[in-house]
Formats: sequence, C-alpha cells, structure tokens
Amino acid sequence: MLRIALVFILGIVMAYYWGTELPPFFWQTMIILTIVAFFFFRSREIMASLLLFLCAFSVGGWRLHSMQLEYERPISPNSVCYNAVVLDMPERHGKVVMVPLMIMDGEWEGMKVQASFFISESEKELKQVTMGSWLGINSELTNFETSTDSRLESYFKRLKCAGIVGKTFILPSNWQYCGKGVEFLSVFEQIKIKALKVHYGLLKQMEKVSGSNESKAILKAVILGEKTGLSKSLRATYSQTGTSHLLALSGLHLSVIFSLLLLLTRSLSSALIRACIVLTSIWIYAFIVGLPVSVLRAAVMFSILTFIQLLNRKAFSLNSLSCAALVLLFANPLLLWDVSFQMSFLSVLAIFLFYPLFTFGLSPATSLIGRLLNAIMKMMAVSLSAQIGVAPLVLYYFGGFPTYFLLANIIAVPVFIAVVYTAFVSLLGSVLYGKVIVLMTIACDLIDKLNAVLRWIAKLPYAFIADVYIDELQVGLCYILIALLFWMAKICIKVYHSQIIAPY
Repeated sequence: MLRIALVFILGIVMAYYWGTELPPFFWQTMIILTIVAFFFFRSREIMASLLLFLCAFSVGGWRLHSMQLEYERPISPNSVCYNAVVLDMPERHGKVVMVPLMIMDGEWEGMKVQASFFISESEKELKQVTMGSWLGINSELTNFETSTDSRLESYFKRLKCAGIVGKTFILPSNWQYCGKGVEFLSVFEQIKIKALKVHYGLLKQMEKVSGSNESKAILKAVILGEKTGLSKSLRATYSQTGTSHLLALSGLHLSVIFSLLLLLTRSLSSALIRACIVLTSIWIYAFIVGLPVSVLRAAVMFSILTFIQLLNRKAFSLNSLSCAALVLLFANPLLLWDVSFQMSFLSVLAIFLFYPLFTFGLSPATSLIGRLLNAIMKMMAVSLSAQIGVAPLVLYYFGGFPTYFLLANIIAVPVFIAVVYTAFVSLLGSVLYGKVIVLMTIACDLIDKLNAVLRWIAKLPYAFIADVYIDELQVGLCYILIALLFWMAKICIKVYHSQIIAPY
C-alpha cells in the first residue's frame, strides 16, 4: 500500500506541474487502458504489478486534473445576483467581517466562496447573520489569484484545500438578510453546521472554567482546535521548545479519546457494537472540531485499525497509514500541498520506520525503575523519530530548529496526555450534568506549571537555531539522506542479529 500511495502521489504531482500540457482525456484513457490490460496480464506477477502502479498513477493525475477544472471555472467579471448560505461563524477583522458562503443557485451553484462584508450602517443587520443564515447578494465573484507574496499564496492554498474556490467583496448596499434554514444544503454540510454549533457551545462552557487566560486558550486548542486565543509569546515558547505539535489536534489527542472510549465500552460483549460506538464517537468528535487534516488522518487510521481488529489481523502498520493517505488524497488531492497534511503523515511515517530502530535493543524490565526507564526511552524514540520526519519541512517553512526538543517533549507529552484525559472526562461530565466539573480546573493548573517549565527551557542557551532556511531541492536531498541512513541502519541491525544468532 505504501508503494501504491507513493505512485498515486507521483501522479498528483505530475498533473499539478505538467497536467495543463496534456489533453483533457489523457488520464481517463490511461485508467481504462491499464484496467483492461490488467485483466489480460493478471496471471503475470511483474506485469500485473506494473499495471497496478500505472493505474494508481493515472487515478492520482485524473483526480488532481478534475479538481483543477472545478477550481478554474470561468467567472464573469460583472455583478451577479445569487442566494448563499453562511457555513461558519463570521469573523470580524477591523471594519471587515469575513465568512465562508455556499452559493445555492445560478451558474455557480455549489461553489464555496470567502466573503468579505464591509461594515457601515448595516452593522446591526449583520449581527443577525450566523451559521445557516440565508443571504441575497448582488456582487462580483472572482477566483483566487496567485500572488508573489508567499504568505498570501499559502493562505489561498489553505482555502482551496478547504474547498473554498472564489472570493467576493460585499458592500453594505449589495446584500440582504433572508432568514435561516439549512434544509437545502447537502447532508454532509448540514452535519458540519450542527457539529460547529456544538463546537461553539462547548467553547462557551469552557469560558466558565476558573483558570488563567493562557491555560484556557491552550485547553480550547488541544480539545476543540480553537487557536485564536493563543498569544504570540505562547506560540513562540512552544515553537522554540519543539512542542508546538501538542497545540494542534493530532493522533496523540485522538488516541487518548480512542483509549478512553475503549475503556468505557469494555463491558460490551459484542465486538461489532463496541466498534460501532467507538467509531461513531470518533467521527462525531472529528466533525465537532472542524475536520482538520491531522484529525482526519487519525480518524481514518483508527477506522482502519478497528476494522482490521474485527478481522483479527495486524493493527497499526504502514499499510493503514498508506490507506489513510490514499483516502484523503483521493477526496482532495490539493491536501498534498497542505503543511498540516505533510507534517502529520511524515511524522507518523518516520515513527513507523525509525522507532523500531531506536528501541530494538531494549529488553523487557520487571522492576519499577526499569519499566520507568524503558518508558522514557520509548518516549524519546517516538519524539526523535517524529523530528527526523519533519525536520527538513520545519527548516523549509519556519527557518529554525529547536535544540532541546527531546527534553521538552519528555516533560510535556505526559502532562498533555493527563490534561487531555482530565479535560475530556470533564467535558463528558458537562454533557451529562450540564456544567463543567472541577477536573477542568486541575487541567488548567497543570498547563500553567508546564508553561513555566517550557519558558525556562526556551531561555536556555542556544535553545532555538534561527534563520536557517532551505529550498525545495535541499528538502528533497535531506529526505534522500534520511532514507539512506534508514537503509544503512537496517543493514547494521541485520548484521548485528546475524552475528548474535550465528553459532561460533
């Protein structure tokens, strides 16, 4: 599956950079020809494998080409009238309110746009606008334009990854509020809006917790993916200590929920019912936090894991990670250029590959101290493996590298696991009893103490190597070097084992 995923990604990359030079029917023809040829040569192993890879390559190119055609639909420069539905809560930036809309009629029905409302005398009317509101609009639509400013280009790319195709600037006189109603949206969009309403309701519940603003902002980030309350200094502290991955929802957070759900459902005798309850809860949570890429990756992997466990097969493997990548990239090939997607998958891939190399010499311990040391070594191995996987990307995107990431993660990861456990138990209590229980305050206290430790680590000499930028070619060379080091390490371990086992 890893080979198929890599070939699929190669097809996406080729279509992205050179697809415009190929005729529109090229990818469809390639898919049909490879499928037909596969049935003729399926008895020949090598030929069948080559045709399978070629089919995966063609499907990747076709998916990217199809999405590019959707995003490059010609839009008239004239003003147009249309009805639209608000898909999320409006965000105010000075005298502009920004909100994603879905057009519900006309030539561009189904298109998502990023709308910018200019505020003046209509501000009172704009306060009525919320998720699910219907608006009548008369304004100009435009596609996102490529920009020489890398920050804007990255911003537009993130919007495209979220399915937002165009943009519109709306003056006070060019729109009117038409009431509420989401019944004409797709079932998927209706579920997303209902989940976001739960999301904002939980945020209001967390505001009632007694704790510092910093600790509550971190709780909102690690539980609900809401990062707007994180200050620049707090973000810098976590970035300089190599623990910023803890502020983003990821497999670590979802694994805590997964294990908690398994614990709560262990009394059920039916494995199928238990799996359905766990997976339903996992995907409800994924919708509530807004379906970020890292959570999607983890949710797909846990779904595959649960299904494999029902079949009594090996659980976590490179195959499950590759399947998750194929599912997400087939749904949206542009995720390949999303920073979160790249770091999420490369970090987990590196853990799969390097963690066994770092821990192959660990022997089982019986004493408490021995088991504690083994746990620390395993935690260091996970952190080091993940950093190896994302180090070139960190240098490419952020131009710096934390030097004390091992020390910081040994301290921060256990604390965050405890925080996530207590926070989720507290949220469960709030759902059952209607109020946030005292455990949330304990989580805030733990976060405050951890922040003090991380600030101390960030102030150590040479805690962060800054202004070290590399280009795309150097990123590729770094990953080639990492692959060679992995290959050499595997050979050395095989030689070591052969010398131990071989008789003298």
